[in-house]
Amino acid sequence: MTSHISSQIIRTTLTCLLCFYSCWATSVLAAAEIQSPPPNSKLLASSTTFTWSTPQGATAYDLIVGTNGAGSNDIRQSNVVNTNQLTVDGLPTDGSPIFVRLWTFTTTWEALDYTYTAAGSGFTPYAEMQSPLPGSTFESPTVTFTWNRPASAIDFDLIIGTTGHGSDDIRSSSVFNDTQLTVSNMPTDGSTIYVVLWTYIVDWQYQTYTYTAAGNTSTTPKATMQSPAPNGTLDSTTITFNWDSPTSATGYDLIVGTNGPGSDNIRSSSTTTNTSLAVSGLPSDGSTVYVRLTTLSSSGSAFNDYTYTSVDEGSSTTPPTTGIEGCFIATAAYGSYEHDYLYILRNFRDEILLSFAAGQWFVEQYYNYSPPIAKWIANHNTVKVTTQIALWPVIGLAWFSLASIYQKFAILTGLILLTFMCHLIIKQRRRARQVLISKD
Repeated sequence: MTSHISSQIIRTTLTCLLCFYSCWATSVLAAAEIQSPPPNSKLLASSTTFTWSTPQGATAYDLIVGTNGAGSNDIRQSNVVNTNQLTVDGLPTDGSPIFVRLWTFTTTWEALDYTYTAAGSGFTPYAEMQSPLPGSTFESPTVTFTWNRPASAIDFDLIIGTTGHGSDDIRSSSVFNDTQLTVSNMPTDGSTIYVVLWTYIVDWQYQTYTYTAAGNTSTTPKATMQSPAPNGTLDSTTITFNWDSPTSATGYDLIVGTNGPGSDNIRSSSTTTNTSLAVSGLPSDGSTVYVRLTTLSSSGSAFNDYTYTSVDEGSSTTPPTTGIEGCFIATAAYGSYEHDYLYILRNFRDEILLSFAAGQWFVEQYYNYSPPIAKWIANHNTVKVTTQIALWPVIGLAWFSLASIYQKFAILTGLILLTFMCHLIIKQRRRARQVLISKD
């Protein structure tokens, strides 16, 4: 009887403690969340009214807005308010990223970060090659590449190879922040050179280019693509390709695919004497399309490779999450750049890893070696699920590292209560077992 009453008292006490903890943790962990405009959406004008939720216990808010990364304030600096909405003027209208940080004060200040796209167009989230002219032929083994610097761009990388975009037998990955780079070990055999220009703003984005090495002594003519413009974005799933007609050319062949230069899963080899050809069945997901134009003549055959970006019939403001190296491991596993878990991992990278030397080294190595792994994961659904499960501890550690002292205290308190409850239950069962044994 005494044992039964003691057990009831313990259970009642634990229930009260857990209820108290749940209520307390909810109030501590609560932070206002922006309700409109929807996070990650495109703004409609240079003036926008932001509204947010009002969690219990919140007494003040602050909205910081900028264009130079999370926490920047070149549009609106810190100025505390006690309402749940605020109109911000002076927003850009060039389609560039806008970073919003919403602070909430209960017993301490808590912040949530959001990203939007400015109204208008004209902004590209990646640098574009200015020289040498894409598709041109180099004049020597030493080439200086130059490109523009988009607004808010932080770093660049240039990967150069001879076996397709992403190959790096000429220059492997090494991040820098200049807008030009001289490469002095180019081949001089007239071969095709593949260049990938990476840009880091809020994440890594890339553009691909194709060139011809110096020293091509071949007399075989090669037709040149006239339209659509090489390295451009296609506007439909059916495109008519047009090329010039070099002297002595007797025929042409157009091979189109999505699995790298020379792939033919969209259009396989079939010669023609025309200088134009309509190709249907092109993808509509913003992925990379590879086109090989072969010219036939009495002296043999020669080809030029071209790269395009397919039309994206989904959201044009969502960064690419597939392609040769358009994603990294977490993006490949979860299938979307905008997934909530990726937001946690990006903040962990920016606020924790990049704050000390060893973390910076780790991030650099990750960007060097993860793209081929990510590509493999993206092409295998079973591996995606396995990778998601494997990433859970990493995401949990990242979230805990970013949590405030109050959040960490709440979690640790909950774990202690849970451990204490399990200990009491086990102890109570042992006592009950001993009572039964003594009665026998």
